[in-house]
Amino acid sequence: MLGLLVNSPANWIYPATAVAVAVAVSGSSYGLLNRPWLPFWLRCIASFLLLDLMRYVQHRLYHAIPLLWRIHRVHHSDPDLDCSSGFLFHPGEYLLTQGSYLAVVAILAPPPVAVAALEFIVIAQNVFTHGNISFPLPVDMLLRRVWITPDMHRIHHSSEVPEQNTNFGTVFPWWDLLFRTYLRDPAAGQHAMTVGLRELQGQRSLNIFRMLALPFRNRL
Repeated sequence: MLGLLVNSPANWIYPATAVAVAVAVSGSSYGLLNRPWLPFWLRCIASFLLLDLMRYVQHRLYHAIPLLWRIHRVHHSDPDLDCSSGFLFHPGEYLLTQGSYLAVVAILAPPPVAVAALEFIVIAQNVFTHGNISFPLPVDMLLRRVWITPDMHRIHHSSEVPEQNTNFGTVFPWWDLLFRTYLRDPAAGQHAMTVGLRELQGQRSLNIFRMLALPFRNRL
């Protein structure tokens, strides 16, 4: 319900604001990527990589900083991972994430078309990685070389805390490999692994009001 009423519209509004900021700073002489001597194709590739890296860093911070984790645990509270889980975020997380993301877009001044393309990919990837689907292992391992798969991201939603602190990437898996946060398989295996938060296991009737209050509750 929280994802449907609050977050689904935001998933379309926020990408538009990122593109708008990119357009606004496209003529800035201070943007790191807004350099006439940089080929357009190189600026687009750099934009894809740097903005995806920024999302990886954001995600790690949400797990590393206790105050941010209190907000982010709303996303991890879903005991039945599926496409709708990709829209389950606390509004406070949306505001914090988007605010810092727009600041980075303003600093980088990436090509607006690259920002628009990446935002579309992120929306599709968010639905895809949270989907209750899987590929044959050889195919999944092949895809993981360039793309984050549902099985790879599902490990991040494990109820085991050490496994929650792995596989932070959004689009590309390379940051997890580079910064040693990649985990190939959960300890219990994909089929036996439980997802969600241990302290919320069995509480499947969490409504929108309890989700909004979750970051402020000391006892779950």
